[in-house]
Amino acid sequence: MSALLPTRSLPTRRLGDLQVSAIGMGAMTLTQVAGFDVERGRRTVRAALEAGITLFDTADTYGPAGYGVNESALAAALRSCGSLADGAVIATKCGHTRDGELWWIDGRREYLKQACVDS
Repeated sequence: MSALLPTRSLPTRRLGDLQVSAIGMGAMTLTQVAGFDVERGRRTVRAALEAGITLFDTADTYGPAGYGVNESALAAALRSCGSLADGAVIATKCGHTRDGELWWIDGRREYLKQACVDS
């Protein structure tokens, strides 16, 4: 973090029984393009943690190479941060499916159950 930038503590909010940062990091861009840079994603997640972010948002459909890619990349990035990631919360979503650039809603019970199992 640059010494030129002012810093402050992030406020926190309750998410059920969890205390999380009031600002979260959307992880979609970690894997959204083909050939995504794994190391850059890790550095991004580390910077977010160092800034006090503890809430990370993802979804099973994020990423060009199939379902669960973004969730797996985010999990690996958090693991690479060791104890800095203690207390991190991952909020993931399901119910959207896609084929290339086309997205649609799939709220079928079977799909939702499978998304939870696969994630």
